[in-house]
Amino acid sequence: MVTDKRSILPRFSIVMPTRNRAYLLRQSLESVLCQGFDDFEVIVSDDHSEDETAEIANSTGDPRVRRVQPPQRMSMADHFNWASSQASGEYILFLCDDDALTPDALEYVDGEARSSGGELIVLTSATYFHTDWFNVDSRNSLQLPITTGNTVEVDTKALLYEMFHKFNYWASPRGNNCFTHKDLLERIKHKVGRVFLPPVADSSFSVLSLSEARSCVIIDKPLLLFGSSASSIGSDQSNYRRGASSSFREESGGEMFQLSPLKAYCVTNLVAESYFQAASMLSGLPNVNLAHLYLRSQLDIQSLKDNCVDVAEDAKALDEFRQLLSLNDRFQVYIATIRQKLGKSYLGKKVLAWKHKVFPSIVPLDLTGPLNLRGEDLGFANIVECAAVLERLNTQVNTGIGLIDKSTIAKLHSPPSCSR
Repeated sequence: MVTDKRSILPRFSIVMPTRNRAYLLRQSLESVLCQGFDDFEVIVSDDHSEDETAEIANSTGDPRVRRVQPPQRMSMADHFNWASSQASGEYILFLCDDDALTPDALEYVDGEARSSGGELIVLTSATYFHTDWFNVDSRNSLQLPITTGNTVEVDTKALLYEMFHKFNYWASPRGNNCFTHKDLLERIKHKVGRVFLPPVADSSFSVLSLSEARSCVIIDKPLLLFGSSASSIGSDQSNYRRGASSSFREESGGEMFQLSPLKAYCVTNLVAESYFQAASMLSGLPNVNLAHLYLRSQLDIQSLKDNCVDVAEDAKALDEFRQLLSLNDRFQVYIATIRQKLGKSYLGKKVLAWKHKVFPSIVPLDLTGPLNLRGEDLGFANIVECAAVLERLNTQVNTGIGLIDKSTIAKLHSPPSCSR
């Protein structure tokens, strides 16, 4: 039986910022209400939607669900900041309206939070491709990382260095992939005035949270599904630059790259601009490695070009940036390019395997994978059913081996419905 716990502070606040994506919100919200752990509140922060968002948020009949609305339309970063002020839980997760939690996520996080006392509890994520995804062959499929199942504490300064130096941000806390203790949020607000900065709210959060966190742990078990849909801003920016990306760019307004020396519009440079913005408000942060900014942006632009996106202006900006790099930066670009080519060769792969064995990663997790699994094989038709299957995969499959045979798939077929 669900009880109304709003009279006391809930263990978790699930903050769901949304606008005009009711068809996605319905499933994301359902994944939260399917939790076996019930000490939480859900805050649907509706940024003046014009579709059925209000009806969906108000129709659950669950006293833990509350719909709020900012005083006026807001940018993404401003909306996330405003929504954070509505939360009262001990730990806060910003769950995007195209994402989902596995049914056991809150119970598992609660146990790990009590065990570790971490101020940041980062979740490893899998990726679900919604049924409206651009690539027809990928629709209703699961991209599953091969994980260790371990919970590890990470060095926040080392992780910041990886982010600024190599743009390795896959394990960084981004607000939408981690549970953040309320005390940490308050310290950030006291020091900076806000916890999300433009242009990319989640990237700036990575820097601000890691710079202030006393402890950060990563649960290397996929308890979170990142959803990729035609209206997912990050996915669209990385692949096609269609409606979602265009809307984000228009709503951001003005010159998007105020501090980054590179003016090309790509995901890596958006992340870099967010790092520069955060660094302008804090001291003691690493310097952004401009050689790696160039290289990663080059890969982004090439990927867009491969998808037939017009990147002529961005390629021009990238070339101008390359000419502006110092001799030392150009040398680093040359060395990194040679390493990349060697890494694709047989000998290079052997050397890299030896290196990773002798010199462990800063974040000691297994980075092999991912596995690509189809809904028609595992018996799911949407992200909520996929989350239920993922919970069973987490408990029945030794993901460290990374093998899922036909007999395992048969056992996982016909996922349980939400009955909690």
